Amino acid sequence: MIGVVLFGWSYAQKRMKPPKAPTNIKSVDEFVTSAFTIYNTVFDFHYGITPLETPNDMEGEDESDEVDLEVASDPEEAKKDEFQLMEESISQLLESVPDILEEIDNHSVAKQLKATLSVNRGIKALKESGKFVKLTFTGPQQ
Repeated sequence: MIGVVLFGWSYAQKRMKPPKAPTNIKSVDEFVTSAFTIYNTVFDFHYGITPLETPNDMEGEDESDEVDLEVASDPEEAKKDEFQLMEESISQLLESVPDILEEIDNHSVAKQLKATLSVNRGIKALKESGKFVKLTFTGPQQ
């Protein structure tokens, strides 16, 4: 029984990896890069590797780059806003998939296969990110 618990724990922390090589199709590579940027941010926050930076967390940074921002007084509210932006980005990226798949059709069969696999991996990363973002808003389902 301990082996099952340990296996489940280690499996839960396994990070998805982006495709090793670019497809050389601009829209596919940009989609995959954006998807894994979001995924890595959410993954790191979820497992406590790197907390999301809120305006209150950035006090020690160079003040010459100062920008007038409306700063949330509550760090939790700032994190919620950050997750809302991520959720919107996830939705926009998933809506762009049909256009990307249409563009893939204009390439050789080998490139189509590689690009389709890359897009599918990006979609999976976005879906995993979306699950966590929704969990953050709604809390665990009982």
